Amino acid sequence: MSVRRSAGSFAAGECVVYKNNGICRVTDLQKRKFAGEERDYYVLDSIFDPHSTWYVPVDSPELTSSMSRILSPDEIDLAIAQSLLLGEIWTDGFKERSELYSDVLKSGDRARMIALYRTLCARRDEAEKNRRKLYVSDERALRTAEKMISEEFSYALGIQRSEVAQYIAGKVGEAV
Repeated sequence: MSVRRSAGSFAAGECVVYKNNGICRVTDLQKRKFAGEERDYYVLDSIFDPHSTWYVPVDSPELTSSMSRILSPDEIDLAIAQSLLLGEIWTDGFKERSELYSDVLKSGDRARMIALYRTLCARRDEAEKNRRKLYVSDERALRTAEKMISEEFSYALGIQRSEVAQYIAGKVGEAV
């Protein structure tokens, strides 16, 4: 079972997770004309980046994969526990690994994102011990997963983004 809250319809004022862009507030539902076509759009303003606004078509088939409801604290704890069952998310092939990262990050499955985050943190620590660095694509995936997880979890748990890694580590320690 994956921990992902589906989309559905959203109300003005509601906060959601939008793709890899983090937590956004639905500020309005507007008719807009883009590329010569008038449609209804959700207007999303980023919570953590006041200069970012997105327009998401209400009737978009990708809506359920691009917008999701924020997890509750209990769902976050469940996602952390489930991430332990997934083990390491890794493959040695560079191209296959990039595709795997993309799949995990697009999935919206928080347990898989946490498992990816934990895997890449461990790989980064191992590389640093050997005076090496992660590949750029590995580092990019780590930063994206970290941003997505830290924004949602800090918002839902009422903690600072900088405290999320410690929160996850504490829950992982309890589960072991």
